[in-house]
Amino acid sequence: MHLIKERSIASKIITVISLILIVIMLLSSSIIYLLVYQRMLNTNKDNMKTVIQQVYKNFESMIELQINDTEKYANNKDIYDFLANKTDVSKDSISKLLGNSFQKETTEHAFVTNSKGIIIADSSDQYINYDYSKDQYVIQALSGSTTMSGVYTSAETGKTVVTFVSPVKDNQDKVIGTIGKSIYTDYFSKGFNNFSFMNKGYIFVVDSSGNIIYHPQKYYINKKNSIAELQALISKSNSTSSVNSGSLSYEEKDVKYIAQYISVPEIKSYVILTIDNNEFLNESKITGGMIIISTIICILLMIPLLYYFINKILRPMKVVSNNAIEISKGNLRILNQIKSKDEIGKLANSFNIMVNSISNLIGDLKYVTQDLVIISETINNDQNINLANMAAINGSSEKIKIDTLDVNEAIQESFEHFKNILDRTNHIEKMSMDMEGVVKEIHITNKTAIGTVNNLKDTNMEANKNFDASAKIFNELIANVKEIGDITNIVTNISKQTNILSINASIEAAKAGETGAGFSVVADEIKKLSNGIEMQMEKINGIVKNIDLNIYHSSKYIEQMNKLSTKEAEAVENTIDEYKRAISATERIINQIYSIIDGIHSLNEENNKVESKLDSVLNICSGFKKSVGQVDEIIQNHYTETQNMEKLTQKLQYSMDSLNNSINKFMI
Repeated sequence: MHLIKERSIASKIITVISLILIVIMLLSSSIIYLLVYQRMLNTNKDNMKTVIQQVYKNFESMIELQINDTEKYANNKDIYDFLANKTDVSKDSISKLLGNSFQKETTEHAFVTNSKGIIIADSSDQYINYDYSKDQYVIQALSGSTTMSGVYTSAETGKTVVTFVSPVKDNQDKVIGTIGKSIYTDYFSKGFNNFSFMNKGYIFVVDSSGNIIYHPQKYYINKKNSIAELQALISKSNSTSSVNSGSLSYEEKDVKYIAQYISVPEIKSYVILTIDNNEFLNESKITGGMIIISTIICILLMIPLLYYFINKILRPMKVVSNNAIEISKGNLRILNQIKSKDEIGKLANSFNIMVNSISNLIGDLKYVTQDLVIISETINNDQNINLANMAAINGSSEKIKIDTLDVNEAIQESFEHFKNILDRTNHIEKMSMDMEGVVKEIHITNKTAIGTVNNLKDTNMEANKNFDASAKIFNELIANVKEIGDITNIVTNISKQTNILSINASIEAAKAGETGAGFSVVADEIKKLSNGIEMQMEKINGIVKNIDLNIYHSSKYIEQMNKLSTKEAEAVENTIDEYKRAISATERIINQIYSIIDGIHSLNEENNKVESKLDSVLNICSGFKKSVGQVDEIIQNHYTETQNMEKLTQKLQYSMDSLNNSINKFMI
């Protein structure tokens, strides 16, 4: 079964047609053989009947000829004068007349009898005075009618003869005598000597006594018939009194024969046409065998012709099949070079158009994929830069956090020192000097912090610009992905149309019957190719959907990061304001310290003010600490989102590589 599947369409068609042709021709030959065999049997039987009927008619004609001959001489004037006792006609002249008038080869003797049936003149002297008065046929002739005897054996010659007798009448229509002749039965059967029916069939004649009066083998003449079936037929009473015909089968010396018979009442005999039964059947068998042999010869001649023409017709199908295999491997440069304008040529042209369309679509898809790869690389580079910036921002944030904690601790310590200012008035100057240094350090730290925050602000603005650029690029990427989706939809529609074309081709092949079987196979190959393309397009569509989903999520993340960046910018602005206020407060503290140094004595009076200011500084530091915590949280979130964005970018790059590898499978 596997070998049958791997055979070519031409071989399959030739095998099927050859088998059908062989079966049909063998069946028809068998039917013809049976019909011809039976028809020939019937025809041969009919021919035997026709021959035997013709033999009977020939007997009748010969008998009628002999009767007419005797009647003609019955009207002879010399014979009449002789019987009328005219003195001018003698017996010798009449005997001479009889001897010269009838053929000696067929006639035993010719005679003239008187009215008593006694021969008074004869062509042979030995029959003179022979008395026929007791023979029935002579008695009937003396009664006034022409008659003939049956077959009997002549006493003189020992041969079988038949005697014809006609009355001779005077002017008053009175019978004055008869004229007759005895004819050898060979006269009736001389035409049988060279006769043969179907090569070996022959005729023999049997009289009413069962004696063979004619046989092509002279040995059997005058011998008793040995055929029991024929003897039973002859022994029936009055079997030769009328025309009786039929067929019979008999066996002689272990040989079966079939025969047709007919009785000849005039000579009271049977004429039998017989033939060997095997020969009778073999003639029909030989004809039927010739029919079967000629049928086999026709089949042997037709199969190579069928193979040649069918293989020639289906040769373009092999080209289309090989090209389809190449195309299934991704080679879209193949074209079907078929010049025929039949259904196969139209299919090849449609196939070329489809391959060209797919090639164009794959080419467009390659260009779009290349653009997507470039866009993905650009996003990846921007993301790397953004990730580096975020890492720097994260480091700056950690430093700000540490500095803020230091400021907070310093302010806490300053507040504790100012709480004890009433108790440590003696040390106020020294503490004031220390405070001046601490305040200067705070001032420097605040300036440094505000510079860092300004850098953070600038970095945040740069990040916002990058996010805006990323959002713009992602929007373009979304548009490109939509274009890819449109292209995959077009390719899918083409694949569906190809599938419909394959179904239509299958329907047309089914309408065409066996001759269109080959188109069914091509339609199945196109359907497989269409299904393969559709599966590839579904994979591409799935990849595009994944890209679209990833881009969508990335867009959402960028939007969230943009919002967080905005919040971060606001927090930075707030931090800058807080730092400015802190710097302003520090400057006022410095001025106050200078005032304390200049007027230590007025310190007590200003203690409450300093305490109040320190409370304000403490509140400001608390707010600043809170703002720094918020900034740190925002930066941490932004850093996390940036890392997520890196993962999405890598996933996008992987999707682009997968799509590019799938497309590079096709050679256009």
